[in-house]
Amino acid sequence: MKTVKYRDYQAALTALKNQFEEDGINIYDMVRTPEDPIRLGVNWTACGTVLPKDAAKFGDRLLDAAMAAEEFLYNGYVIDCSK
Repeated sequence: MKTVKYRDYQAALTALKNQFEEDGINIYDMVRTPEDPIRLGVNWTACGTVLPKDAAKFGDRLLDAAMAAEEFLYNGYVIDCSK
């Protein structure tokens, strides 16, 4: 199993999160124990009813976030906290 240093993982995750935070889209690590491989999830805030063009724009950003989470460099790695 591949491992990643905690600080390298945190830096990459923070950079990814920062790309979508202003849009109300959050990316979270879904790991439950340190032995679990890294797996990201996407969460978004509900803003109520919006115009169709705004909904489409948000949908595009949400798709971008989902694809970025799916393609995250360290997916499947285990965090090595000893380094």
